[in-house]
Amino acid sequence: MNSYRPIVVVLIATALAIPGCRASPRKSSATPCPTRTVFRATRSAAERQRCEVLPARMKLGQQAPDWSARLLTGGAFDLAAHRGKPIIVLTYLAANCFGKPPDPACRSVPLFEQAYRALKGRALFVWVNLWEDTASTSQAAQLAKRFRVTFPIVTDDRRSVQSIWGLQVWPSYIALDAEGRFIEYRIKPQDVAALTAMVADASG
Repeated sequence: MNSYRPIVVVLIATALAIPGCRASPRKSSATPCPTRTVFRATRSAAERQRCEVLPARMKLGQQAPDWSARLLTGGAFDLAAHRGKPIIVLTYLAANCFGKPPDPACRSVPLFEQAYRALKGRALFVWVNLWEDTASTSQAAQLAKRFRVTFPIVTDDRRSVQSIWGLQVWPSYIALDAEGRFIEYRIKPQDVAALTAMVADASG
């Protein structure tokens, strides 16, 4: 019988990379790197290293640095405390949804909620709201109400998550396995089917 391995998935999003979501290629004499939006630890090391597509501190297959940040409802969310449990973390800049016109990546929030409800019990979803200014927290609260968000929301007001993981491209989704290792990284908004597949990939 196949055993279930709980996972951690992280989603990151902000205005700076929409549209585009591009990453700088590494200079190489090899065949140019293909444009991809999905990166897995199961790919060969040579293939993974051909392009500078991942944040500098994110090494697929290796332990993810832990972080702790304030929850919107009070208290703190400590990533290390949830090791061994299925987690999906969404990070997105709430301010993007209040522009004119709103950032297309704003749909990441309701899609994330839909996937969370569909996968509840298999993965915990957490939204890390990237910090822009003092309005960021209230904007996140407004979106939580608008989209009837039921997963925890973390406000990265000290930019600790962004700094510790070296995040530079958004929106992005990061999957961690039960042991807290980086397993998969995706960029651009992901729908429910894609998030479901990401959970399955990280479960092994």
